[in-house]
Amino acid sequence: MTHDASLRSGGDILRSLPERNDRSDLFIDRSSLWHCGGIPATPADIFSRHDVLVNALQDSGPELHTLLRRYNVHHTGSSLLGTAVAGKQELAREHLKRAGLHTMRGMALRRGTQSLRDIGRAVLAQIPPPWLIKPLGEHSSRASWSVRTTRDLTGALEEAFSRHESVFLEELIDGRIGSCFVLENFRGYELYALPLVEVVRSIARDGVSRTLSPASFPPEVKIAIEDTARRAHNALGLRHYSRTNFIVGKRGVFVLETDPFPSLAADSTFARAVAEVGSLYPQMLEHLINLALQ
Repeated sequence: MTHDASLRSGGDILRSLPERNDRSDLFIDRSSLWHCGGIPATPADIFSRHDVLVNALQDSGPELHTLLRRYNVHHTGSSLLGTAVAGKQELAREHLKRAGLHTMRGMALRRGTQSLRDIGRAVLAQIPPPWLIKPLGEHSSRASWSVRTTRDLTGALEEAFSRHESVFLEELIDGRIGSCFVLENFRGYELYALPLVEVVRSIARDGVSRTLSPASFPPEVKIAIEDTARRAHNALGLRHYSRTNFIVGKRGVFVLETDPFPSLAADSTFARAVAEVGSLYPQMLEHLINLALQ
C-alpha cells in the first residue's frame, strides 16, 4: 500500500512541477531495481545527471539515504541520521524526552521463547491498561491494536506476533488526536507551523475516521501543539518538513510520533494544509526544491 501511495505521489509531483524544470521519472521497483524514464539504470548514473531529487517515498529506509549521502545528492526531506532516529520508536522517544516533550510510556516486545502470559505479566508490571500495540519501526496510523483490558491483552499480542516479529506497546491516553505539519523557511519563519488537523471518529459511521482542518483547539492549546511539533522536528534532527501526530489529554500535549516523510500527493493532508495558508501545490514543491538546493 505504501509503495502504491508513493507512486501516486510521484505522479502528482511530475505533473505539477513548473515547466521550466527539466525533470525525469525516477522509480524504484519492488525488487529495488532503479529506473529512469522507464529504463533500468544505476543510482550512480541517475545521480550524475540530475541536480536534485524530490523524494516521494513515504518509507524512505536507510539504504536510500546511504546512497544519497554517498553520492552527495541534493534531495528534499530529512537526511540519513534524522530518518534513522525518527524511524526507531525507542530511540525517537529518548530524543523527545530529552527535549522536554511528553511521550507515552512504552516498551519494545519480542516473542522469542517467552510465553504470551509471561510477556503480559511484564507489561502489567510496568504499564497499566489501556494500551496501544503497533509494529516496531512502523507508524501507528498504518497498523495498530487498541487493548482496553488485561483480559484482551494476550489475544492482541497473539495477533500482533502472528504478523510481526517485534512490536511496540505504549500506554493509551484518551483525548483529542491530530497532526501538525511544520515547514522550514516559510513565510518568514525558520519553522512554520501549518493549520492543525484533528482526527475525529464517527460512531454513527462505524468508527470511520475523518479529518477536520483547521482544527478548533483553544488558542493556548494550539500554541502548545505548534511548539511541540517544532521542538519534535528539531529534537529528531529532521529537515525541510515533518508531521507530528499528537494527543491532547488531561496531562497536556503528548507526542504520538513524528513522521519525516508524510505523503506529498496533491490531495494529501500536507498539501491541503499548505493550501489553507494560500500556497498552491506547485509552489509548495518549488519551495521544497529550493530548500534541497540550499
